[in-house]
Amino acid sequence: LEKAKHQNLLVVLPPQMGKTYVACQLAEWYRGQDQLVAYTAPSVELCNQAARCLARQLPQAAVATVTGECRWEKEEWNKGCNGNDVIIATPECFRQALQSSWLNPGDIALFIFDECHHATGKSPMGIILKEHLHPSSHPPRLLALTSCPFPSRKRGRPGGNGAGHAAHAALVELEEIFRAELCWPQVANDAEEMIESPLQSKSWEKVHWDVDDYDASAVTQLLRSHWQSLSHMLGIGAQARDFRTMVDRMQKVLQQLGRDGLLHYIDHCCATQIREALDKNLKFEEKDKERALCDNMDMVEHRLKELVPSVKESAQNLPRVSGKALMLHHLLEGLGTERAVIFVKDAAVTLPLAAGIVENVGVMAEAYYAQRRDCAKILDDFRSGTLQVLVSTDALEEGLVLDCSWVVRFDHFTSTRSHVAGSGRGSRRILYFCNDPSAEIRRASELRSDAARIDAERDVRGKRQRLEVHVPEVKFAGSTGSIAPLDVEAKHYECQVDEKLMEIEQLELPGNARPTSMNC
Repeated sequence: LEKAKHQNLLVVLPPQMGKTYVACQLAEWYRGQDQLVAYTAPSVELCNQAARCLARQLPQAAVATVTGECRWEKEEWNKGCNGNDVIIATPECFRQALQSSWLNPGDIALFIFDECHHATGKSPMGIILKEHLHPSSHPPRLLALTSCPFPSRKRGRPGGNGAGHAAHAALVELEEIFRAELCWPQVANDAEEMIESPLQSKSWEKVHWDVDDYDASAVTQLLRSHWQSLSHMLGIGAQARDFRTMVDRMQKVLQQLGRDGLLHYIDHCCATQIREALDKNLKFEEKDKERALCDNMDMVEHRLKELVPSVKESAQNLPRVSGKALMLHHLLEGLGTERAVIFVKDAAVTLPLAAGIVENVGVMAEAYYAQRRDCAKILDDFRSGTLQVLVSTDALEEGLVLDCSWVVRFDHFTSTRSHVAGSGRGSRRILYFCNDPSAEIRRASELRSDAARIDAERDVRGKRQRLEVHVPEVKFAGSTGSIAPLDVEAKHYECQVDEKLMEIEQLELPGNARPTSMNC
């Protein structure tokens, strides 16, 4: 906190270990000097969570929240900057305000970036920094926060040089993007504790299930034939991505959940998810393909209803519930009064899996994915205990405080960040269906250790530099007090810059002579 008052800082801390607390305390310090604080997070839910946290910790602060749901124009930005201590907004809202000159970088004293690993490439966070904050003649102080700075997609071989250098490269990239110094407090030594709060006790478990062996080619052929027929009726609307990928989504649902999951998806979920995606795509930009599909959605929904009996007949020899889903139901029967978040890879699986849990386990479950219309209400119901299980995509993986005991990874994930961030959502039991938890824990530890080692080596190289010292004449005061010149051969010496000490080795002084001056 003290360092962040005087320099740009990139803070890496495990989930629920105090990043937001540091942000709140720093915001309060700037508020005491009547200076504006900007806070951005990559999703509406994270922005709303930050607003609640600031209201709880800084009750005297005036805080405004700006998201795509309540976007500001020029007049609102002018009033907001003058009438608030803290403005919280999604990166895109800040980017548009800065691009339109409704917000001046010089008016912001502190800019906080939550989940700052999203600032790479041409992301809104990255554009804010590269095009607006860094070029400003009076840039704000930056505080960047993340629980895991490692790459989200590619990762090197565990324990290999590739893994360590990839992790270190991610750290260096973020340091350069934010022009900030890395601050990674050593909160724990144990490999497991490195990715969790040391105040909590967690267990990681590998789940095994009976793999299904069946031939679904007849069902797949039926789905493709029906969708091709519907495509001819839709014309240009059939070229919309959300329509073209729907058969692939149906296949994933069948593979993951079995016959009942597929039937539920076709009958109750497919049209809903297409409509939600179209609403989002058409909200800010008119697109011919999406508009044509939107205008024909009633026909699409009707044709989906007609498809259900045919699929039911064709899939009658397939398992009603997949072995994987059956094992999940069995595990959730032991949930008791605790709450669980189940992470899946595809949004298509969320709704039918949640419905299957309600039907077969008897607990209240709901689906969560980024495009769903009622996301805020679903989160509120989960936090209040109305819902006991959330089936979610990785939209809930980062940042959100959910106060749940169980985290279930139903699908395979490919990044260490998913392991670190996802595990941080649960407080007691972490269940992996596809990944090996011990391997993931070891990989996170090795990546962190390799990155720290390489960073330490870089730090030493940066702080200790080779100086070529040429001293044509050094004056020494002898025992008699007289000043006499002494020729000294030019040599190389190492300078400890951070301690501002010069270690001069191999310099032999005559007798009791002592140096009085030297030019380097």
